[in-house]
Amino acid sequence: MSKAREEILSEFFENMRSLRRAFSKHHAHGSHEKKQLLTHAQMGILFVFSEGETKTTKEIAERFHVSSSAATQVINRLVKDKLLSRETDAKDRRKVTLVLTLQGKKMLQKTQKAQYAKIGKMFEALSDKELETFIRLQEKVMKHWKEIHGQ
Repeated sequence: MSKAREEILSEFFENMRSLRRAFSKHHAHGSHEKKQLLTHAQMGILFVFSEGETKTTKEIAERFHVSSSAATQVINRLVKDKLLSRETDAKDRRKVTLVLTLQGKKMLQKTQKAQYAKIGKMFEALSDKELETFIRLQEKVMKHWKEIHGQ
């Protein structure tokens, strides 16, 4: 890799870190009431359920590349807060699935709305054409990444 390319990538990484810090700095997931704030891990798990499927703890752990015990800790808090519930599979009583509760759905919708508004503000600096170009570049990089890693 050339020195110029290394410098460009270094600038890219620093910009990405700065964006992430700026975005995370203002992360009030859910309502603005302190007792309703969710961690990034909790929100990540809730977002998985926006796909509309039930999941097991094992599936959540695999999705986030963490141990089942680590996933269980976060899931336990979501169950305690009544955002997820555990249900025993009718066909296989050994299998316990996680289901997004009505309260969880409301929290997810509220958080998604706030996240989209925040992202919208972040990208106000770009025209629609620039934003479309940005998205196409992201897609190109992800496609290449999947190709070189056989996904």
